[in-house]
Amino acid sequence: ENKAFMSHALRILNIPKPLRQRVFSQFYFQKMGHDVEAFDALFNKKNLSLPLENALLVYLHQETVIPSSILKDRDPNYVIEVLRVLQFRVFLPGDYVARRGEIAFTMYFVSKGGLSLLIPSQDPDKAVDVKYSKRVAGFTIGQSFGEITLIKNCTRTAWVRSDEYSVLSALDRDKIEPVWFHFP
Repeated sequence: ENKAFMSHALRILNIPKPLRQRVFSQFYFQKMGHDVEAFDALFNKKNLSLPLENALLVYLHQETVIPSSILKDRDPNYVIEVLRVLQFRVFLPGDYVARRGEIAFTMYFVSKGGLSLLIPSQDPDKAVDVKYSKRVAGFTIGQSFGEITLIKNCTRTAWVRSDEYSVLSALDRDKIEPVWFHFP
């Protein structure tokens, strides 16, 4: 049903075939490996008590987010509050999670998949074009990037590209700041 509706909408909007294929690729990945609707239903406030929701969040993030340097040795209540404001985001192979020069306000934790860190060319004329960038590192499950964006107004200095189907836990500045008010 959703696929037929999506297909119809993409045709009406005259979306080019390669872009339509990417939309369906993400749709299939989400259905097979990270069903957003299932997560939404599971974490619907009417379906779980707060302690049960917290226990599930701790379980889901025990190997990816909780061991990170920003949560290590912190008050367990703070950790739970951070987990409660995280949002899952899905990326396809070739998607750019972060683009050099964009305004940055999100830190990411890798929950599934693999990504590449690409730095700009040293040639000033080519520095803005990702095709001249150089891969200098990779990110895998349990690693994170973008933490500076939580405390400083800045733009991204490099690109981060998803090399495979990836699920990231996103921590947005506007979501974490109220938590920091209570946990300075």
